[in-house]
Amino acid sequence: MWASWQDSPQLSPRVPDLLAMLRRRSSEGMNPRMGAIMGTFQVLWVYYGLLIASRLVILWNVIAVLINLGTVGAYAYYLRQEKEAQAAAAKMIVEVIKPDARGDRGHEWVYAQ
Repeated sequence: MWASWQDSPQLSPRVPDLLAMLRRRSSEGMNPRMGAIMGTFQVLWVYYGLLIASRLVILWNVIAVLINLGTVGAYAYYLRQEKEAQAAAAKMIVEVIKPDARGDRGHEWVYAQ
């Protein structure tokens, strides 16, 4: 019973992050470094659970690893979507320099074809 209460805090910080990211459909406010650090230690806890043959330690940490993978995977997916949207928007607007009658160069922003 101790192992279940001991390992449950590893689940708690990632679940709200995952749910918030899925609701927002954005990677905004997420830190992938935290996920990498937590994932590393969760995998070590799974290994420890295997060494001491504790099913509860293994179970809780496998669940934590899966939630963490889901969070990091969602972060990567939404980050890629956001970068593609920014690149598409940047390609659409270009600056056109047109000389006027006096030879001065006027600047005009137009959408690319």
